[in-house]
Amino acid sequence: MDSGAASSGDESSLPFHEQPRELNSLHQAESIGLAVLDRELRIVRVNSLLAKLSGKPVDELVGLTVREVLPDLAPAVEPTSRKVFESGEAVLDIEVQLDAAARPGTSSFK
Repeated sequence: MDSGAASSGDESSLPFHEQPRELNSLHQAESIGLAVLDRELRIVRVNSLLAKLSGKPVDELVGLTVREVLPDLAPAVEPTSRKVFESGEAVLDIEVQLDAAARPGTSSFK
């Protein structure tokens, strides 16, 4: 971490995962379902929209895998997540779409 950036309060020079305001606002967004995974692909943080899509409260999702929560997304999410953890490189412009028709009471989400 750049000590100058930390002392000036400017988060924009920090890596995204170290920018608490950006992470918090992204997690509060109601237009995307979002989870943060650990190296074992277990959920460490999840937003309310993804919890709604799973049909479980946020606190019940922490510690579960994507496969346990939304198994239809696992084939798309797991290989990409493993690639990021193995390489340390970001993967950009990936869109995973949930088939809302398979989840009564939800809208179409991307």
